[in-house]
Amino acid sequence: MSDILTQDEITALLSAFNRAEGAELDPESGATYEIKIYDFKRPHKFSKDQVRTLEMIHERYARLLSTTLSTYLRAQTQVTLTGVDQLSYDEFIRSVPNPTVLNIFSFASEEGNAILEINPGIAYTVIDRMLGGKGAPPDRPRELTEIERALMTRIAGLALRDLGEAWSSLVDVTPTLHSISTSMLFSQIALPGDMVMLVTFEVELCGVTSMMSVCVPVIALEPIMSRLSAEQWFSAAHKGTTDDTTRAIGAQLDGAKLTCRVILGSAVVPMGDLTALEVGDVIRLDTRPGQELPLYIEDTEKFYGAPGLSGSRYAIQITRAVQEARSDLDEMDCEEPIR
Repeated sequence: MSDILTQDEITALLSAFNRAEGAELDPESGATYEIKIYDFKRPHKFSKDQVRTLEMIHERYARLLSTTLSTYLRAQTQVTLTGVDQLSYDEFIRSVPNPTVLNIFSFASEEGNAILEINPGIAYTVIDRMLGGKGAPPDRPRELTEIERALMTRIAGLALRDLGEAWSSLVDVTPTLHSISTSMLFSQIALPGDMVMLVTFEVELCGVTSMMSVCVPVIALEPIMSRLSAEQWFSAAHKGTTDDTTRAIGAQLDGAKLTCRVILGSAVVPMGDLTALEVGDVIRLDTRPGQELPLYIEDTEKFYGAPGLSGSRYAIQITRAVQEARSDLDEMDCEEPIR
């Protein structure tokens, strides 16, 4: 019976509850409350940490694409990330111009496709540049011709390659282009109410500034959602290069061309003798017969060698590396003064 409250205890509890409720609802109390607005039509699928990770990934993508387009088009191109948003697919459809260039590609899963959208202003500037022009867009947007569609396929391939590279430090994805369209009627990748991630970029090329965007349905990102964290991003970004990366870099460097040159010798010549030089005169060098000659790779002394002939051409046979020669000098007895 000790668990049964007395009438006084019940009255005290009701009074305390009424006081607390009155304090909460009293507008004259001066208390402030934080009210969070929740849009049931546009629920947020990504946390703030995931959005920040997506921003870092696509900031890297913007830098990669700037370099790629500048090199390919031989014109200064600047791609800048302007935002990462969550919205419905219907809102994305209503935001793009018509016509525009829509590149349909698969992303991180087979659950759905994504869209790389390039505004007409930039698309036609790129096409004009690829055809040898100065990058002047047409007076008004129009449908792509078959030749222009083929040219934009190349650009889309480069852009998707860089997109995969930007994501590679976090997850291995291979964006694959499926088709190119100019109308949203033939580019339905999701239902109107489905949520999508929309990444927008500003592109500056040949005096023209326009927009580009990447639209990915949330369902296509679900397999990799757990890896979208700043902690994993920084961990992947700061880890050392793997053996595969080292081999890939080495394979790229194998074809690099380097200049090798041999110094036969040098001489100090008075100005009077120099001004009086004629054909047939002999300049005595400071190199002795049989002495090893230094071999330079670019501007760095790397080896010593003996001169000779290889067929009908002059050649040099490498006898030792510069480091070995320095080791020989280090082993010399330098305690006695040079006389």
